[in-house]
Amino acid sequence: MHQNRTTLPIMNRRKTRSLSLCSLLLPVLLLGGCLGYSTYPPVDGQTARADPNSTALTEAVVVALRWTLNRHPAPATAEGEPAAALNLFSGVSRSTYEWVSEQAGGGLTPITPRTASLPTYHITQVRLRGSVAEVDLLRPVFDLRRADGTLPLQPLTIHLVGAYGTWKVERRVPFSVNSQEAPAPFYLPPRRLPTGEVIEDETP
Repeated sequence: MHQNRTTLPIMNRRKTRSLSLCSLLLPVLLLGGCLGYSTYPPVDGQTARADPNSTALTEAVVVALRWTLNRHPAPATAEGEPAAALNLFSGVSRSTYEWVSEQAGGGLTPITPRTASLPTYHITQVRLRGSVAEVDLLRPVFDLRRADGTLPLQPLTIHLVGAYGTWKVERRVPFSVNSQEAPAPFYLPPRRLPTGEVIEDETP
């Protein structure tokens, strides 16, 4: 399972200069304030820290996915069967992949060679800017299913405000269907036993 995650209490902040605020509240701001500036996957020339498994980043992804799945859900399947696959970016750990899929809901399961044939939601980039986050994703368009059974994809940018434990969707920006190609799948990393043995997920 993913590492324990807790929600920070909401703090009453007096109106002070931003520099003084960052100095006084450094431990909190490292998680979601003045110093929270990163993009993942990293862009050329980026010097800011970019950890794909950080709590602030993965919580933003979960909130964006929940919002999207509530409005663009995958068709229902038999009980216990996954409805859609989730494709995250490289560098995400197995525990992060499983945690994000579980918390997002909507019948999501991490993409593997076995689940790659399912309708897939793709997270393509996440940008954290202090109390603002942007999550770029591709969602399947189920009412435009092609004759061969494949689904076109629509890019969305989900804009969020808040911080660690308090992200909320502010707005979304849709783009034209099929205006962006799906990224290559980053399969769920293999399970590693305490002995060091690696167990790969089953292939189809």
